[in-house]
Amino acid sequence: MTPGHAALFPPDSGPLSELTRTIAVLRHEPDEIAQRSKLQFKAGFNDLDELRWVTIEGRRGRYALVRHRHAPRPGTDVFISSASLDPRLDLLDVLSALHLSEEDLVWTHPDARRAQTARARAVVKRLKVILARKKISTASRTRLRGTSARAGGKKK
Repeated sequence: MTPGHAALFPPDSGPLSELTRTIAVLRHEPDEIAQRSKLQFKAGFNDLDELRWVTIEGRRGRYALVRHRHAPRPGTDVFISSASLDPRLDLLDVLSALHLSEEDLVWTHPDARRAQTARARAVVKRLKVILARKKISTASRTRLRGTSARAGGKKK
């Protein structure tokens, strides 16, 4: 494949030109994705390598799946717009369009991982405090029981 036979990805202009942010990697290769979804990957290239790519229309926007020919690991990259305000929702939109789940991902960018809400973080923090106190309390009771048993044993 040479640049004369393939298209630059992402293009320099047009609606696909902003698809420059890798947000996740699917465990599936392009052939498997194409077979499951009837998508047709195109030959392309960028400054890194030759590649295969396809665009996906989701409810929130347009995305791309890309597989670099010489990538060191299996999988297909998920690209979203560099202007995305909510990468997590964009990733979920891609997965929904492909009828996949987060179990089909081998890597997710930190910006698109499941985030804990402030309330959830507060609950987790409180539980850690409670568990730490319980451990101290259990350890103290165990020591006290051991002391009482020894003391009781000496009195007899």
